[in-house]
Amino acid sequence: MSGEANYEYKVVNAPTSLLWFRIKRGETEQLLNDLAADGWELDDVVVNWWGGAELFLRRAR
Repeated sequence: MSGEANYEYKVVNAPTSLLWFRIKRGETEQLLNDLAADGWELDDVVVNWWGGAELFLRRAR
């Protein structure tokens, strides 16, 4: 895949509640906004069957 070397990647977990491991929408939105201010953009999301999600982020080098 060409062009991928132009990005750096990181994975963060979406904030969840203790009850049923539900994703906290407001806190996740704030997290993504804070990361966007540093140049990160959401590239992909993996929702886990037991609850929660991994957010895959990337930004140009």
